[in-house]
Amino acid sequence: MMPGIDGFGIIKEIRSNPATATIPVILLSARAGEEARSEGMEAGADDYLVKPFTARELMARIGAHIKMHKLRSQLMKEEHELRLVAEKAESKYRMILDSISEGFIFVGRDWRINYINDQAAFIAGFQSRDLIGKTMWGAFPELKHTVFGRAYRKAIESGEVQRVEDFYAPINRWLHANIYSTPEGLSIFIQDVSEQRRQQEQLLTTEKLAATGRLAATIAHEINNPLEAVLNLLYLARISRSASPESIHQYLLTAEQELTRVSQIARHTLGFYRDTSVPLDIELSRILEEVLSVYRSRLAAARIEVVKKFDPVPLIHALRGELNQVFSNLISNAIDAMREGGRLVVQLSALEHDRRNGIEVIIEDNGCGIDSIHRKKLFEPFFTTKVSVGTGLGLWVVKQFIENHGGTVSVWSSVDSLDHGTRFTIFLPSDTMIATKQHLM
Repeated sequence: MMPGIDGFGIIKEIRSNPATATIPVILLSARAGEEARSEGMEAGADDYLVKPFTARELMARIGAHIKMHKLRSQLMKEEHELRLVAEKAESKYRMILDSISEGFIFVGRDWRINYINDQAAFIAGFQSRDLIGKTMWGAFPELKHTVFGRAYRKAIESGEVQRVEDFYAPINRWLHANIYSTPEGLSIFIQDVSEQRRQQEQLLTTEKLAATGRLAATIAHEINNPLEAVLNLLYLARISRSASPESIHQYLLTAEQELTRVSQIARHTLGFYRDTSVPLDIELSRILEEVLSVYRSRLAAARIEVVKKFDPVPLIHALRGELNQVFSNLISNAIDAMREGGRLVVQLSALEHDRRNGIEVIIEDNGCGIDSIHRKKLFEPFFTTKVSVGTGLGLWVVKQFIENHGGTVSVWSSVDSLDHGTRFTIFLPSDTMIATKQHLM
């Protein structure tokens, strides 16, 4: 026994001082037995040695504990250094996420928001500190039944990357989201694309006006020819005093037929931009007939044979004016591609595509074709192969309108001397859901 303090007290003092707390302690005692050993270890000793013992045994125990202490100290040092590296990396990562132009949200698998950068919080109209720790559905209750909410759930369930763009009414903005699933939850990148959508809407309006101008010129040409014929026939009927009544009757009958042609063109034209904002049940074969009728004179003047292959197909719920413009753009382009005459095939059939029932429209010509270097850019705005002609928005508008109806459009083309031409294939699903147009001020 030591004066004033025993071995257990010394161990307590060593362990209570941070400077000596990690020093290995071997308790030497004359008390043998499991109970005495347990009491010593519970007091904080690293080892327990019962007297009598040899110096060799004691030195072996001391050497072993010194090695263990050094190893433990080294591991603690490395752990500390790794923690510093991890904290530094996390700080740098957060700094990057805070500085990017995109909004970023990390959501755990319990749907709790673990991190949100300032840009994402700004888009949502909150401060970051007000959202961290809340569940996604608690912070944004309106989100659950939107396309974004469905995409988040699908990403968690399937592990697949989800990309979605839609109008989010609670904040009156168009948003684009890229959603990545991880074992810990979801990494969501959000962009406010309202300005891009406004610009697209302006481009669509511009192209609609340009298309209206082009159509007006075509219609004026189509109407002018029969009107000139009517004037000539009426003139002949008026001056032919010696003509028989049968001849005059034939002049007037032909004039009536030409006026009927003018009336048909006027009726078809009215359908082009009527009810452009109201979806209707539409007979596609009728729309195609109307467009071909408007371009009949151009087709005849260019010596283009028209082949129609219209299978019976169901009605489709769509925007009539937009589909009129789609087919008008494609047929007009086909005429331009067949300067030396040719063959235009317009085909309509029912089809299943990607497990969806729908209607396939094919517009194919055997004109000059489109060079491979241009095909990738065909649907980009302002791209055109027509020098000093057009706005370069026609095919871009075609793609926008078809995708607005939930459909797809693709192109095949060849400039080969023995097999040249272009084929546009459009698929419109029968259960199309027309994207709601939101006009952003």
